[in-house]
Amino acid sequence: MAKLKILDKNIDLYICHSWFNNANEPGSEHGISGHIFEMIEYYWILKDNINCKLLWTESLTWDQIELSIRSKYNFNDNEIFNIQMNSEFIYKPLLLKGNNILIVDGNIKRMKSTLLFKNIIMFSCGDRDLYKLKDTKYHIFQDESTTPYGQVYKSGPRTQQYTKKILFDRFKPTSKQFKKRTLLYLTGNCRKMDIDKLKQLIEEYNKEVPRGTYLIATDEPEYYKELESDNIEIKKMPIDDFLYEFDNYIYTPLTRRWDCSNRLLVECKYYGKTFQLKLPKDYKNDDLALRSRHITLCSEGIKPLSLKPTDSIINKIKDCIK
Repeated sequence: MAKLKILDKNIDLYICHSWFNNANEPGSEHGISGHIFEMIEYYWILKDNINCKLLWTESLTWDQIELSIRSKYNFNDNEIFNIQMNSEFIYKPLLLKGNNILIVDGNIKRMKSTLLFKNIIMFSCGDRDLYKLKDTKYHIFQDESTTPYGQVYKSGPRTQQYTKKILFDRFKPTSKQFKKRTLLYLTGNCRKMDIDKLKQLIEEYNKEVPRGTYLIATDEPEYYKELESDNIEIKKMPIDDFLYEFDNYIYTPLTRRWDCSNRLLVECKYYGKTFQLKLPKDYKNDDLALRSRHITLCSEGIKPLSLKPTDSIINKIKDCIK
């Protein structure tokens, strides 16, 4: 029988991403992904309004998290200490109890864990069927422009329109030149690529950009080791000063054709980097989240996607947990 893990009863809200209990399942850990940055950014704007903490449930250590923070943000030592002191580490709990919880990727159905909370709040991400959850403790924030089921979400009793945003105001300013090379971001949680398909992608891109150089950023460097060469470097995430390691990004397809957290495209736009979408012809017909984000970037830029201290999410969550 699973041992019950009880969170601090004085904390009103814990912020986490989903965790998968089968350690042998491919992509069983998120690793250094956009979801850890969502956790940090939403904690930062919620902490002055709601008594909250971060909950880390995978094998990431604080040292890895701190390196990721220092590589991306301009938080000072005291601010990073605040994040550390308001972080709890519980490895993949099967039975967890607390007051309220926010799951930034909403991938609750794969978790196989029992969550004993008054309210479970989720940003809809990998799972497009969250509207089928009938229990009134579930609250779903969903960008209706990203799903063909928008009207169904709208009719749900505890679903609300919300577009996830990014805390640009705390991003590190640029202080040196970006390395002139192309990023392939291939973390194992959903972006792992077949070696032959990756070789083909690089060969095709080399026709457009002769003598191109590449950085493969991954949590599984040994898997891509055979590709290492004079023009392809492989680095394990987290990468110190990741911001400066590339000036161009090739967006690669997800098997599930659904990517609500395509942060790197937006970050490239913010820093004036270039990016390409290397996708099958019909891909964006399925991945409405990617298509919506791309349309926003091209037509409105990053302004609608900027997370501010007055963001509507504060009152939305307050209403959920009152």
